[in-house]
Amino acid sequence: MFGLLSTLFKGTNSGADGASTGQVAIDQIRAAEADESTAKRELATLIRQQRTEQTAMDFLRSRQSALEDRVVQAMAAGRDDLATNGARAIADLVNQASVRMQTLARLDERVSRLRHSVSKAHRRIIALRRGAAGDSAMGPEDGPERSPVSPLPDPSADTSPTDAPTENGFNAATTVRAEDILIRLRTAPAPTTQYLSP
Repeated sequence: MFGLLSTLFKGTNSGADGASTGQVAIDQIRAAEADESTAKRELATLIRQQRTEQTAMDFLRSRQSALEDRVVQAMAAGRDDLATNGARAIADLVNQASVRMQTLARLDERVSRLRHSVSKAHRRIIALRRGAAGDSAMGPEDGPERSPVSPLPDPSADTSPTDAPTENGFNAATTVRAEDILIRLRTAPAPTTQYLSP
């Protein structure tokens, strides 16, 4: 009688352990799916930001090219006042472009990290599902112990260095001035966009 009760008790505990292991597997899969979903949403947001910044860069390039043509014409006509005003506007565009280029570089890095995170989360889901399917085919005492699911790295954390801005929003060491624009255009009259090259 005692042997029968002991066997039934062990069977009950074994069933409970199996149910517990199954729930852990389900929780891990759900956590991995949530990670993947979050990473995909953040990736879509960053890609939209990339496109917005690129559109702004294209506009700055076009605007700079048009203004450089006008400044060259003004210098040829002896209108130094117009040339100086145009050079100031170009310098402002160049400095804006410099900031946007840095932003685009950081976005490119974050998008790359986030794509890796999405891929990693997807592989994790596949592995967990395969593990759960394998466990269901084994006895509860034969199933491997599962380690907790480690969280994905935060792709939004930007650790890349940035230039320290001045009170005007640009780094003093890299700020382009109107005088720089005039010197460049006088020595190379043909309009160029060397400051905005990718």
